[in-house]
Amino acid sequence: MRAFSFWIIAFAVLRSIGAFAQASATAMASIDIHHVELSIEVDPARRYISGLCRLHFALDSAARYSPVEFQLADEYIVSDISSNGSTLYYYRTKDHIRIYPPMEWGYRDSVSISYCGVPPASGLGSVMFDRHDGTPVFWTLSEPYGAMDWWPCRQSLSDKIDSLDIRVICPQKYRSAANGVAWRDTICNGQRITEWRHRYPIAYHLVGVSVTNYRKYSDWLISSGGDSLEMVNYVYPEKYDQWRRRTYKIGPAYKMLCDSFGQYPFAREKYGQAQFGWRGGMEHQTMTFINSPSLDLMIHELAHHWFGNMITCGSWHDVFLNEAFATYCELLATEKGVAQSSDPVQWRRVCINKAIRKPGESLMRTNVESVEKIFDTDVVYCKGAMMLHMLRKEIGDYSFFGSLKSYADNPLLKYGNSTARNFIETVEIVSGRNLDWFFGQWLYGSGIPRYNIRWKQQGAGHVSLVIDEETSGDTGKFMRAKIALMLHGTDGEKTLFVLNHSVNHQHFTINPRFRVSDIEFDPYCDLLSLGAEVEIKKK
Repeated sequence: MRAFSFWIIAFAVLRSIGAFAQASATAMASIDIHHVELSIEVDPARRYISGLCRLHFALDSAARYSPVEFQLADEYIVSDISSNGSTLYYYRTKDHIRIYPPMEWGYRDSVSISYCGVPPASGLGSVMFDRHDGTPVFWTLSEPYGAMDWWPCRQSLSDKIDSLDIRVICPQKYRSAANGVAWRDTICNGQRITEWRHRYPIAYHLVGVSVTNYRKYSDWLISSGGDSLEMVNYVYPEKYDQWRRRTYKIGPAYKMLCDSFGQYPFAREKYGQAQFGWRGGMEHQTMTFINSPSLDLMIHELAHHWFGNMITCGSWHDVFLNEAFATYCELLATEKGVAQSSDPVQWRRVCINKAIRKPGESLMRTNVESVEKIFDTDVVYCKGAMMLHMLRKEIGDYSFFGSLKSYADNPLLKYGNSTARNFIETVEIVSGRNLDWFFGQWLYGSGIPRYNIRWKQQGAGHVSLVIDEETSGDTGKFMRAKIALMLHGTDGEKTLFVLNHSVNHQHFTINPRFRVSDIEFDPYCDLLSLGAEVEIKKK
C-alpha cells in the first residue's frame, strides 16, 4: 500500500462512517468498463514489466461512494493510483486492488494504476519470456485467468471492454504485435513505441501482446462478395519462408466461414497472426498467436473470431460455445476440401477416439477452477464437436446451418456473451423442435453408449434386428440416437439404413432387397459411441 499523509487516512475513516452509511465500504461498486488505455514497457531479454493502465468505467449512481476493485498479481509493486489528478486511497488483498473514491465517483469515471515488477506465470502460460533461434521473445496468453499477471483488469467474462488502446514500448530492434490497428510507430531514444487501437468490444482474456524481432508481411483474404481483408503476419525471421508458403492457404477457409456465418466480425480493422512459442494457438482478438502455420490450426483460431470473440461464452462452464464450435469448423473445412485433410470420416473417427477416453464426463464444465478441466481436449473440443455433428444429423443441414447463422447474427449476442441456453433456444426456434432430450443427453448429461446388434435374414428378404444399448457413466440412462447401418450383400451390393433408436431392446425390420453378408455399424462415424458388437442371431 502506498504511504499517505494523516489527513487522507482520517478523511477515509470519516467517510466510511458518514457517506458509506448509504453504500457500505465493503460492498464493491458494480462497474461497466468502457475503455482501457494500457501502456507497457518490456524488454524480451529481461523478465520485467513496467506499466500504466487507465480504466474508464461507468457505475450506478447508488454506488458512487463504494470502492471499485481490479485484479493485479501480488508480484507487482503499485507505485501510484489516481483519478483525475487526485491520488487515491487503496487497499491490496490477494491479487486484488480495492480503490476508494476521492469524494464520490461520477457516473463515468476513471482510475489510473502505475505498476512494475517481475510477472508470475499461471493459466496456460500467461506471461512468457522465451527465446527463438537465440533471440529473446515476450508474449502473453491470458486465458482463462492470467490477464492479471500482466495488467490491472477485471477478469469478468460478462464485462467486455468497449474499446482498447495499447501502447507497447520496447527496444528499437524489436517489433510488437497486439490487438487492433497499429496506427502509430515511432522511434525515440533507442526505443520503439507502437500504439495499437481496437474499437470493438473485447473480453479481458482476448487482449494479447508479443514482442520480438518479428518480420512482417501481409496476405489478403477475399470473401465471396469480393470484399478484401488484410491479414498481417508477424513471423520469426528464421521461419519467414516457411510461413510465406503456407499462410495464404487459409483464404478458401476464410471465404467458407464468411459464407456460413456472415462477414468477418472485425472487418474494419484486420486479421493478424503472430508467431509465439506455446504449443498451439490463442485467438487474441484480431491478432491470433500461433506456434506454426498448420492450416487446421489457422482455421480453428480464425473461426474463434465468430465463436469465442464476437460471441463469447458467458462463463467458463459454457466454454464449449467457444472451443467445440471452432473445432467443428475444422470439420466443415475438411468437408469443403479447404483444410489439411480431405477425409471428413477419418476426422470424425479421430475425434470420437479422443472423446471416448473420458466417457463419464459432461460437456458442461463443473470444475472451472482447473485450467486443464476447462480446456479438456477430449471432452470440450472433441466431444463438443461430435455433439454438434450429431445435432446436425438430428435436425438436418438446413436447420443446423440456419441455426448457426441465426446464432451468429443475433443482435442480442453479437459482440456480447452467450450461454448454452441461448444456443439451445436458437436451435429450437429455427428447427421448430423441442430438443431438451438431445441436449440433456449430450450437453448436460454424461455417458457414452455402447451397442449390441443382433440380426437375421430369411432368404433375400427382410432383415430383422434387435438393438440393445449399455451406457457408460454414473447414470447409466438410455440415450436416444440415430444409428446408421451399412448392409453389405453377398454380391458386393450395399445400402445404408438410419434407424431411430428410441428405446432399449428395440426391434426393427428393414428390406435391403439383396442377400446380406455383413452389417457395418456407423460407417461414416456420425455417432459418438463406444462401438457395437454386431452378430447374427442364432437360429
